[in-house]
Amino acid sequence: MTQNQRYDLVIVGGGTAGCILAARIAANGVHPETGEKLRILLLEAGPDFRGEARPGYGIPLRRRAFTNVPQDFTGNPRYAMRGGSRILGGSSVTFGGQSHIPFPADYANWNYTTGVDWTEENVAPAAAEVRRVFNVHADPEESLSSGQMRFRTVSRSLGFDVQAYEGAKKNCILCGFCGGGHMCKYDAKMSTLITHVPDAERHGVEILTNVMAERLLFQGTRATGILYTEDGEERLVEADNILLSCGAVQTPALLWKSGFGPRDLLGSKTVIENLNVGRRAHCHPENYIWALFPEALKDGDRGWNAGTYFLHRMNRYGHDSLFFQDSGMGGLAPPDQAITSEFTPEFGRETKEFMKVGRRSIGRVVLWTNPKEAEGYLDDQLRLIYETDHPMVMRRLTEALDIAEEILQKMGAIRMTPKETLLKSIRLPHLASTCRAGTDPKTSVVDSRFRCHDVDNLFICDAGVLPRTSIGSLAMAVATVATFAAQRMVADNFS
Repeated sequence: MTQNQRYDLVIVGGGTAGCILAARIAANGVHPETGEKLRILLLEAGPDFRGEARPGYGIPLRRRAFTNVPQDFTGNPRYAMRGGSRILGGSSVTFGGQSHIPFPADYANWNYTTGVDWTEENVAPAAAEVRRVFNVHADPEESLSSGQMRFRTVSRSLGFDVQAYEGAKKNCILCGFCGGGHMCKYDAKMSTLITHVPDAERHGVEILTNVMAERLLFQGTRATGILYTEDGEERLVEADNILLSCGAVQTPALLWKSGFGPRDLLGSKTVIENLNVGRRAHCHPENYIWALFPEALKDGDRGWNAGTYFLHRMNRYGHDSLFFQDSGMGGLAPPDQAITSEFTPEFGRETKEFMKVGRRSIGRVVLWTNPKEAEGYLDDQLRLIYETDHPMVMRRLTEALDIAEEILQKMGAIRMTPKETLLKSIRLPHLASTCRAGTDPKTSVVDSRFRCHDVDNLFICDAGVLPRTSIGSLAMAVATVATFAAQRMVADNFS
């Protein structure tokens, strides 16, 4: 085993949060005793596609990477880890380009759930920075398909407040590949690989990619270093401060491997006990309801866009709200999805014609909820165990499907996926809260300042620290909280 030099801060995980934290702490922080520039190391398990950011144009390196990655990008073991994307930039490289800055109800919900002081007022500067840096905005009206326009018109006629969904893109040509879990060929999708990694490098952050963190080392109530492997060789890096940003699944996994977590799971390997690591998981129980129309909803020339959405049963804290989006009314269904659709003819010339023309007539409505009562947990295989048949989950999704069916019928659908089928195949996206922040160490892992309750110099910031998942999709919520965390960490530790 070889030993590396010591750092002021080591960040484990170069994803959405990790790259933001590295860039902003390096730019604004100094060693508190000497006033000198911080020595920061960023460790990332995946590969590196760094290069000049040219939004809307791209660079040859990332274009080559894009064309050689299969359709199921996030399922490729070279680029995927359970719960996220294994690549510098993380899930921000492969998410669909659609995401909201947190809603006011998100901040109220987080405070209500665990007492964190992440109020809308306190987080406002970070939220404004994320909106600017990631260019978060609604797509232009003219990018909406006829299906999306029809969804909006019908939903409003039923009394719903339809709004434009937002996305983190710049100079987007609507090629249609955002939503397939891909890196953007043209760098129009604003990932941290483009927005923050260049800043981190300019401010002296050392970045190691294709390395795997194996476990943390502890001495009493302090973390002293990290063991990681590179090219099959085990290495040790020591640090005065350690920040974990591996994601809502991989951060608990690393803590468990280090002996930090619930004793009933770790047994005699327990070094530091915390009952909440990997527990209290929260997500969005979700359905897609597909429908077939007698005419085309899309012209076939426009790709994926953010479209429109509305919220139902929204309250101050966002509990039990229903979220509806016209996600499948814009770009064409990918061929691998269309060919297996229940609406596609089984074989022959009719199948070929449907794949060429007919799939313009398939649309879908995406719907999810965020029930207050339902929580899940990660098991020892890092699988999310969640009661999809929880009475509140079933009640809310059944109500959502009833509303979606009415909308689709009024839009002119001639067939749609049966509700009974959908309720047997509930998806669980937008995982959060596996290392959640809170004021009470008995029900949380880190405090409002992102410091672990049990370890003096260990910090966590990724989707796992959110007390509940956000009302909208997670990407920009994680970016906002990470930007806020960088501000707090600089003020508390690196000023």
